[in-house]
Amino acid sequence: MKLLRVLIFLIIVIFFLGPPGIEVKADTKRSASEKLLTKIDKGWIKETMRVSPDVRKVAYVVQEEKRFFVVINGEKGKPYEGIGEGTITFSPDGKKVAYAAQRSGKWFLILNSSERGPFEAIGALRFSPDGEKLAYVIKKPNGLFVINDGKEDGPYDSVGEPVFSPDSKRLAHPAKKGKREIFVVIDQKAGQIFDDIGRNTIVFSPDSRRVSYIASKDRGWHVVMENERISGPFDGIGHVVFSPDSRRFAYPIKRGVKLFIVINGKESQEYEAAGDPVFSPDGKRVAYAFQKGGKWVVNVDGKAGKSYDMAGDIVFSPDSKRIAYVARKGEGWTVVSDGAEGKFYPSIGKSILTFSPDSRCLAYNVKKNDKWTLVINKTEGNLYDGIVTLGGGKVIFDTPDKLHYIAIKEGAFYLIEESLK
Repeated sequence: MKLLRVLIFLIIVIFFLGPPGIEVKADTKRSASEKLLTKIDKGWIKETMRVSPDVRKVAYVVQEEKRFFVVINGEKGKPYEGIGEGTITFSPDGKKVAYAAQRSGKWFLILNSSERGPFEAIGALRFSPDGEKLAYVIKKPNGLFVINDGKEDGPYDSVGEPVFSPDSKRLAHPAKKGKREIFVVIDQKAGQIFDDIGRNTIVFSPDSRRVSYIASKDRGWHVVMENERISGPFDGIGHVVFSPDSRRFAYPIKRGVKLFIVINGKESQEYEAAGDPVFSPDGKRVAYAFQKGGKWVVNVDGKAGKSYDMAGDIVFSPDSKRIAYVARKGEGWTVVSDGAEGKFYPSIGKSILTFSPDSRCLAYNVKKNDKWTLVINKTEGNLYDGIVTLGGGKVIFDTPDKLHYIAIKEGAFYLIEESLK
């Protein structure tokens, strides 16, 4: 396989009751339609698959002898010598697609059907949340540059992935100059120099006013906010998570072999392991999974739930009143919703738990008889060879009683649209 990698600078941090007022739909009646998106090409490369954010398009790379193509919903693009690994990127509305491609030893940015370049290398393609801007990293003879909306920032010796603010007006990325100058660039201004920057830890607050990341200095890890250290040093730190109203933030920390959850500066009790915290949409509630005594428990608003062999993938309902998560007991997997266990299955799809806009329906995919089906309020749907959860695949509720997702059936991708009664 000749998928060519584009070298960019990446540093890794390793870590370790039905609510009142809500009538939950039971015995949900469903009707489904199937629309063929594309038959899967013989030479497709599975790990290149990407799903558009609106979950109506599938893109992947196909190899035919020494040529490579990007296929989007069955439409094959131009042939190239190589496609940049992991570079297929959709705009938030799914109307634009970009990727890196190689021809005659040079690299080009492909945006829909147009080409930009040539460059020595290109990677880390990112659309802004409003879909109007495209940021990416290119290599020139004098170094690496970040391009944002056509404007260059650089040169650098190494560059990490650019991150847009939610309002699309700001951009941040890690960078390196020389052997020891490692820093985060925010709005084209370099911040403090650190020993290390945590991979994929740059995050903007939902109101776009603050930006945080994890950085190492003097043999310890720190939480950095607007390029100023606000906590630490610790032996390790997870991801900083802001509440939707931007007023609160939380993150896991490590001291020795113990982990703690910090919420607005207040530490929890010690744990053997812990996941990143999750805030409710109204910002008033917080939940996280932790391990103690070899068992995993989900803590919601300071109250611990039942113990399991594994628990995680926590999600709040849009109205913030309901909560669900995936749990494992022995060889069986279940979804715990409002404190009640659902049916146990051999496997449950990762990170696909989805509430309807009115918070009354909960959807997730499970494995049954070597097939996959979408469960909605404990009601199983049609069986498929697979329900797409990788590469951006998910369930989308278009209205409280209509949803869609992408499934695999008989060697083809299908758009599945369901109505609930």
